[in-house]
Amino acid sequence: MSMGRVSMNGLTQRMISKLTDSVKSQEELFEKISSGKNILRPSDDPIGLSRSMGLNDNLNRLSEYENVISAADVWTNITTASLDSATSTWKRVNEVAIGAADGTKTAEDRLAMAEELEQLLQHMIQIGNTTHGGRYIFSGSKTQTPAFNVETDPNTGRVTGVFFQGNSETREVKTKDGGVVPINALGSNGGNPDVPGTFIDSTSGVNAFNTLIELRDKLLNNDTIGLSGEGGVIEDIEKAARNITTSQVRVGGSQEILELDKNRLIEQNSIIEQRISEIEDADTVQLILELNNIQNVYEAALSAGGKLFQQGLLNFI
Repeated sequence: MSMGRVSMNGLTQRMISKLTDSVKSQEELFEKISSGKNILRPSDDPIGLSRSMGLNDNLNRLSEYENVISAADVWTNITTASLDSATSTWKRVNEVAIGAADGTKTAEDRLAMAEELEQLLQHMIQIGNTTHGGRYIFSGSKTQTPAFNVETDPNTGRVTGVFFQGNSETREVKTKDGGVVPINALGSNGGNPDVPGTFIDSTSGVNAFNTLIELRDKLLNNDTIGLSGEGGVIEDIEKAARNITTSQVRVGGSQEILELDKNRLIEQNSIIEQRISEIEDADTVQLILELNNIQNVYEAALSAGGKLFQQGLLNFI
């Protein structure tokens, strides 16, 4: 009788232990199903968790680089828009210069043209001092300093001189492949002839602002000498237009590189996120099937255990 009770007691303990484990498994499966995550604690999948952490670190680094690229993209977009405006303004300067050289124009006509040139000059200065987030985009690395300082005639209010205050250092960001790409256009390239000067270019010797001032003053005096022909003002205007275009092309090339990097980042992010999902995300359908199976076994065990206990009790009454 004593041996039977001992055996029955051991069987009971084992059954309770199995049922407890089953309940725990059901709770864990339910938690995964409700959260949608396959790893809720390190013990669930230590290797998978380690891989997931490594992938998330990569994702964070890509996110940081993506922020750099996005900021550079905004900077180049604003620079491009400014250069487009400069090109449009300079086109009108060229039209006025060609019109002024027309021998049929009167002194009064040229006076009106000179006033328009003054407005175009001031607009070009505004473009040269374009800012983004309080930083001057054409000042090289001296982004806290206005690119151009202006002197005016106290009597007429007309611009008499425009002077560059920035430097000729390019601003660069690293590319995905480890290279660098310039993201700014220089207002002046004095001391750095390898980079085009947008408004003042030391290589061609053309200063767009001085050219405009010279043309305006000639028209104020009804002076058409030196407007056209070799070395004339119109030739300098054409050279200045090429300088602006060269800066446009350079910034446009940088934009293309940045766009390629952005696309690569999107692709890499997608691949890494998919891998993280494969590790972390729960297969809900499979987990529900497992939960149903465990529940069925649990219920069967309860039923069998109940019958076994009843028989055991009858044997020992």
